[in-house]
Amino acid sequence: MRKLILALMLSVLLLGLGTAQAATSQLDNVAGSAGIAYYQASAAGDITLLSIQNIDIVPIVAHVVIYNPNSTDILSFKVPLSAYDEWGAAISGDGTTLTVTPQTPCYYPAPNNGCFGSLNAANAAVAGMQRGYIGITIAAGDSIWYGGDGNGDPRNDPLTTGAVFRFNDVLEARTAHIGPANANAFAMNAWMMQGFVNIPTLTEAVAGFGGGWDSIADAFVTMFYNCDADTADSFIGTDDANGPKIDSWEILATNFASWAVIADDTNGGGVGDTFYTAFGSTSIGASNGSIVAPRSGAYWGRYNENPAVGSQTTLVTVFPANSGPGSAPACNLSDRTIHGISCDDNEFCADFSVIPAEINAVEFGPAGIVVTGTSGDFRITASAPLAGFTYTVAGTFADTYPLISEGKFVNVADGFTHPFWGSGHALDAATSEIIEISFQETHP
Repeated sequence: MRKLILALMLSVLLLGLGTAQAATSQLDNVAGSAGIAYYQASAAGDITLLSIQNIDIVPIVAHVVIYNPNSTDILSFKVPLSAYDEWGAAISGDGTTLTVTPQTPCYYPAPNNGCFGSLNAANAAVAGMQRGYIGITIAAGDSIWYGGDGNGDPRNDPLTTGAVFRFNDVLEARTAHIGPANANAFAMNAWMMQGFVNIPTLTEAVAGFGGGWDSIADAFVTMFYNCDADTADSFIGTDDANGPKIDSWEILATNFASWAVIADDTNGGGVGDTFYTAFGSTSIGASNGSIVAPRSGAYWGRYNENPAVGSQTTLVTVFPANSGPGSAPACNLSDRTIHGISCDDNEFCADFSVIPAEINAVEFGPAGIVVTGTSGDFRITASAPLAGFTYTVAGTFADTYPLISEGKFVNVADGFTHPFWGSGHALDAATSEIIEISFQETHP
């Protein structure tokens, strides 16, 4: 199984177009400390191959959570990874039940080595396909940073569940999607998050560690997280006995040094009221009293819809931690409504709107997104942070176009300390700034 999965993954990645994307940042094709990957399976034979890799010399335990299309976790398990280790699994389905089958062998001896028997969970197909997403975090590490004992085996080291903690960017994840009877395939890297900070409970009144950070004043701050103009609310996360999970506020920009959510006091009122999406495209969620108006993130994609050759394009969108159990999106960052315009290559255009599920797939063409030609581009906007791609199938051919974000928010600092390189940019080691990477010429 191990050789089969690795061979299929390699062949598909060589043929397919990869995508990847955070808490301090969410940058394409960059390793991270947590990540989100899409899966699909079906009774017809569609399967997803999942690969998770530790790119560091320090052994870790990865926490893997399988979610259904409504962000409800249906499976949760741990996988120990030795130095530079890789673990993989096949995700298959029969239309009602999802099955996760690990690869073998595993590096560590049994038990609890990641080579468990197949796991099953209910996940009913929608339009013939069982879809969802996978959350990947670090549950433990065999170094001093994680409280480990350095014996080479992370399984006996303390878990980070329920702790405010920042993680090192040592994870990579990728998926390959195989069609029925291996008729076609495409692959992509996961959307990885750099500088991930686990905040098991977000409390608006906490101006400090695990609370709010004003990157304008470089100071801890209380916050208006949910738009009700008080700082009296708390939001309990979803960490479980196997490790941290990715909560709604953890896909926003956080400050790696202060281990806090960035909540800028943009109007000088003494309370943080502006939050920044790290996951997805730039958009600003502003609470009551803020001078910054809410703005939707914008994305671009490509379609090929030609009945003459049998090509069919599908838009897949993933809104992680949006409305499932324990979800609590920030003010003005919860609406999944997609507004868009599709234009063919001759620039004939048509508007469209979709109110998708948290994990959604919609085809281009008469039954879905209106198209005016056989190929073209589209632009969509949505308030809630999202990731996505289009994939085109034509007979035995399949490939993907990742969604292109119009901009990205990245939290940067003037100072850093690296265990090998020492300190750098020491003008102001305490300074943190949110910068927007985008095409500024046309932004308002």
